[in-house]
Amino acid sequence: LTKQVKEFNQLVAQASALQQYTQSWQIVLPVLFNEARANSVNIKRILISTEPAKNITLLGTALQKKSVVDYKETLSQNKIFTTVNLPLEALVATPTGVTFSLNIKVK
Repeated sequence: LTKQVKEFNQLVAQASALQQYTQSWQIVLPVLFNEARANSVNIKRILISTEPAKNITLLGTALQKKSVVDYKETLSQNKIFTTVNLPLEALVATPTGVTFSLNIKVK
């Protein structure tokens, strides 16, 4: 019985941590998508790390490099992100525009 109580308490603690984790994404994801739309950037894939890292990698496309740079700068000014990195090697020109990879750290 003691073992079952301990397992139950661990599951409750994990559920509480998971609830806190999902609430923060309800704020972050709309910012990412709304700013992408405002800067004419298309997000193709989002990779999100688990707690406590809160890292996001965005893969996307745009018609112009300036749109991606403007998107990065807009996100950098938002207080919910601690860092927003756009590695130059991840900004690749294509016949239809550019592809990019953006690395973000959430507070």
